[in-house]
Amino acid sequence: MSPWANRTDPAPQASLVIRTLNEEKGLGLCLKALQIQKERDIEVLVVDSGSTDGTCELAKSQGAEILSISPEKFTYGRALNLGISRARGRFVVTLSAHAVPADAEWLGSLLRPLRQIPRVGASFCRQLPMPDAFPFVRRLTEAAYPDQQENPVVLFSNAGAAFHRDLWERTPFDENLPGSEDLAWAQEILKSGFEIRYCPESRLYHSHNESFARVRRRYLNEERAKLGILGKDYASWPYCRAHLSGFAKGVVLEGLHAREDGVSGLVHALTHRSAVLCAGLEVFARSRLPGVARR
Repeated sequence: MSPWANRTDPAPQASLVIRTLNEEKGLGLCLKALQIQKERDIEVLVVDSGSTDGTCELAKSQGAEILSISPEKFTYGRALNLGISRARGRFVVTLSAHAVPADAEWLGSLLRPLRQIPRVGASFCRQLPMPDAFPFVRRLTEAAYPDQQENPVVLFSNAGAAFHRDLWERTPFDENLPGSEDLAWAQEILKSGFEIRYCPESRLYHSHNESFARVRRRYLNEERAKLGILGKDYASWPYCRAHLSGFAKGVVLEGLHAREDGVSGLVHALTHRSAVLCAGLEVFARSRLPGVARR
């Protein structure tokens, strides 16, 4: 018997939408953590974009509903909109396939402000570094998602977020952005007068140990999306200088942590910072330089 609601059951309170592409290993841990949640009135929908491993079979065996989107048509926003269009819950919860709720209170804590505070349209959880996270990744994650609720730099993230379904009906995710669809959506929600609440008591393990190519590609997509959201002035000369300055300061910072991080930790940190710099300069060049130089 499925641990979650299915199409023959009454509409659940919450619908969890998970995007996947060859996520068999991470998804197994994710679904296992969902099964122990105290918040039980949920359904799980998996939007898969062409997995060739056992992702879909695993999800089906655990009672999740599988939706498919072709790799050619995939964008982060389009995949989410597809999943949410099938959702029946009053609340929608977005969750990364390789993210793992830290305890049985994760979902209930995430939904609490939506139930208790009328003007809160969305909430998002605190992200913790995975146990195997590189030291540099651990520092980044802990700095980005502190244990304090009042922090203006904390960023809304679809890695672990919740919102009212009827709010999404009025403002779906942008399907044309290559990344940062969550930030663009959050901006629109705030403009419409709703609050977005950070829930540090709702804890989720989520971090990445990535190669140079993956970091560059992910950051490039995010920066291109921000360029589309904020306009050409986003990638201005100050933007270029900030990337160069940030890289230089980062190299010094990694040098200070070199002894505690070890050689492998230092190499990974410098690789990550180099990839971010390359992606930022590429966005700047595409936006600001003449056609020939841009190519």
